[in-house]
Amino acid sequence: MERFRPETYKDKLTSEENSSGGVAVLEGEENKEETGRKITALAEEYLSFNNNETKLGKDLNDMLEKINSLKETSPSSEFLKGQLCLELHEIYKKEKNVLADVFLNQANESFLESAGGEDFEIIVRNKEGKEMTFASKSHALAYLGDIAAKDFYEHNNKADWNKNIEYYKEAIGAEPDEGKKHELEVILGIRKISHYLGNEKKIKVWKTPRRIDLRKITADFSLEYASDKNGNIKKYIDATKHLREEKIGKQEWSDTGVFHIDKEIADFLAEIDFESILEEVKKNGVPQGKNKELFRAILRCALATSASLEKAMKDELKNNTDFFRNDFYRNLPKLKTFLPKYSEEQIRKTMFE
Repeated sequence: MERFRPETYKDKLTSEENSSGGVAVLEGEENKEETGRKITALAEEYLSFNNNETKLGKDLNDMLEKINSLKETSPSSEFLKGQLCLELHEIYKKEKNVLADVFLNQANESFLESAGGEDFEIIVRNKEGKEMTFASKSHALAYLGDIAAKDFYEHNNKADWNKNIEYYKEAIGAEPDEGKKHELEVILGIRKISHYLGNEKKIKVWKTPRRIDLRKITADFSLEYASDKNGNIKKYIDATKHLREEKIGKQEWSDTGVFHIDKEIADFLAEIDFESILEEVKKNGVPQGKNKELFRAILRCALATSASLEKAMKDELKNNTDFFRNDFYRNLPKLKTFLPKYSEEQIRKTMFE
């Protein structure tokens, strides 16, 4: 596996020079090691970038030039390139600049190269000097899922919707850390609920850039909500598997919301196949047997997920939680696709009360 850590290469090179055949090894690995050193240093530099969009755009473009000038490419360098391009896409999209699509396409190509190569890991140090994972194949797959979701929202291409689900499932499967696996399941579950039961034009969820997650805001995902009552909301949220005391206090002293649901709910929502339930509805008019129970379980899990999001966004939502629930998982036209024989009044009585 390609693994790059800060300040480890000198020791490695010294040991190789002292070993039998070390000179030949050095010659064969020199370019790869040099690229590794540069990528680790660039990742550290990227984490220090300011959130000011004017300065950020210049910093991202300058770093992109540095990566493009490298003699050797690798899954790690392609990942960092994809990350830079994805952030540049967001900046240019706000400016309605035609380069937005160019950078989104480049991000997709780079993450594909990164995920399609050998396993890799970029290790950086946090402010306290503790090592942490900056990137791995799981991260690349998750960002590919986000790009597929963006394509779906903008072009209403069902194939892109299915790709987004598959990429996230691959990312979950490739992630060895249970806490990070839980974070990915949370993002996937929220996205599936808003797609199948809610108004996805109003509610979208994205994995945060590594710069935001590791250094600036320490949030695992962002939730965008086009609220009729509270205007456009973008909330950074930390998804935690275990609701420890420091996590509970985090929402009180920072702008980052804290989201917690049981592992069983996150697992269920990530795995549940909404499409198979819809296939039965087309045949029988309503979910029956096992699918009927699964649909009830989906609604219970959607309620639990909504309740936790409402806590994370309490300052932004104020007292308009009913409107949020309607947009998130109580969209009547969407519910009617699962219950076509029910009137809207019946759906209201059976699902909302």
